[in-house]
Amino acid sequence: MPSFHYLRINYDRNVLLQARRWEKCAIRESLTREQLAFLHRCRKKQILPKSVHVKPAVKSTLGYQIATRYGRSMLGAFITDAHFRLQKFQVSKERHMESCQEQLPSQLFESLNDTIARASERERQKKRNILDRKWSNISQQTDANQKCSKKVVNLSSRILTTTEENVLSKGLKYNLSDSNYLGFLASLESIISTVNLSEDERFTIRNSTIQALKGRKHFSVLSHEEMKALKGLKTDKDIIILPADKGGAIAVLNKTDYNEKMLSLLEDGSTYEPLSVDPTKTLNSSIDKVLKRLTGQKQLSGNIAKSLRQTEPTIAKIYGLPKVHKTEVPLRPIVSLIGAPNYKISKWLFQKLHPLTKNCETSIENSTEFLKKLKGTKVSTDEIMVSFDVVSLFTSIPLTLAKQYTKELLLSHDTDVPAAAVLELMDLCLETNFSFDQKCYKQLKGAPMGSPISGFLAEIAMQKLEATALPLVNPQLWLRYVDDTFVVVKKDQLEMLHNIINSTIPGIQFTLEKEVDNKLPFLDVLVQRKTDGTLRTSV
Repeated sequence: MPSFHYLRINYDRNVLLQARRWEKCAIRESLTREQLAFLHRCRKKQILPKSVHVKPAVKSTLGYQIATRYGRSMLGAFITDAHFRLQKFQVSKERHMESCQEQLPSQLFESLNDTIARASERERQKKRNILDRKWSNISQQTDANQKCSKKVVNLSSRILTTTEENVLSKGLKYNLSDSNYLGFLASLESIISTVNLSEDERFTIRNSTIQALKGRKHFSVLSHEEMKALKGLKTDKDIIILPADKGGAIAVLNKTDYNEKMLSLLEDGSTYEPLSVDPTKTLNSSIDKVLKRLTGQKQLSGNIAKSLRQTEPTIAKIYGLPKVHKTEVPLRPIVSLIGAPNYKISKWLFQKLHPLTKNCETSIENSTEFLKKLKGTKVSTDEIMVSFDVVSLFTSIPLTLAKQYTKELLLSHDTDVPAAAVLELMDLCLETNFSFDQKCYKQLKGAPMGSPISGFLAEIAMQKLEATALPLVNPQLWLRYVDDTFVVVKKDQLEMLHNIINSTIPGIQFTLEKEVDNKLPFLDVLVQRKTDGTLRTSV
């Protein structure tokens, strides 16, 4: 098999140069064909590669539509350019190939042709592998985005139309206010400035757009059909629409089913107690007396005391978030304290106390911090990835112990409010009363999810548990988001660790989930252990 080295030795420099150019054009032709196939695949599946993505300056339906149309136009331009380059490489390849054919014996030429063909195929295969990985990434991301943006779990008897599902998939926090006129024009300007257009063409687009917008009196982010669908959903008194407990989904339930589930929760006599009268006035009076006394004792300033009083207080409200990822869809009870007598105190205490728990190595705020702390972790063959999750953490917090932990924390830090005053105000927040379906209830244990102070109580309880339990086993990795943990521990120490954390604080119990097929989901991240022990993550 002749090589380019053979040509260099036995033929003049021009023959070698023509052969190298032939090879270069042949490889470029192969790579362009592979790129073209990828682009056609994207257009067929209506998936935009990152190279043509545009982030709209105005995040409205119309803004995203314009950005998407621009992306599709650019994808078409890429395809046209690829066809042009393919034709250019073919012409150049044939010219250099003919030059070699004229100067080389037929047997040597055919052998060289085979060598170049194999080189082209090798490079094409490399390119194909790269593009296959790229396709896998963008298609998975697109699928995930579609699931997130359109995930509506309908558990009601109402059959949702496609338009109703599309409206709900936008999310309960979707802004229905008018589109920003100037913001839209700014978004348009940012798009046309990136396109190869003459100034006259840009002026025509700007002028036509302004004239079209002037003819519209109302700039709605929803179409007429979507607004009609939204109105129909709002007026249906037989259903209730709620955010799901996890995953960002929207759940639609029958109102009767929802009420039955809530009443079933409230029938738990160990956690809740019905009240014959609304205790709001009594609690508000107690709060007023404590604030006056603390102000008189100079433990609290008059301005702070005034800011902690709730004018026209009302009893807290309880509602449930559907756990759509679980069978029978149980509800997670949330108590909204907004407007309750102790709401402002609870919020103020959280702002004072939460910063004292910040310097915790095991606690993470979100998926981004989780990925950062996970970086560099290697799981050996005698270790296992597991997740521990507390069963009903908030209602399981022993309030007496939580108050004791708070006192210890306050005494170890300098604060502008005496520890005794903070603890007395905390007592006022540990009494939780709420209403549901015009009936009043009292929570008998733990802290309610939804109260600002509950987040601090949960965090300090978990930190105390970790400080006590983890030194006894010392797992390689323990990361926690509120009450959900990601752990790497020796396989032969797993059972011991589980027993220790379940016996550290009375009432706080953990469930255990082990990795399956070297994979373990945590938050919105899938962690996969590779054969060498390193970790691969996907969101």
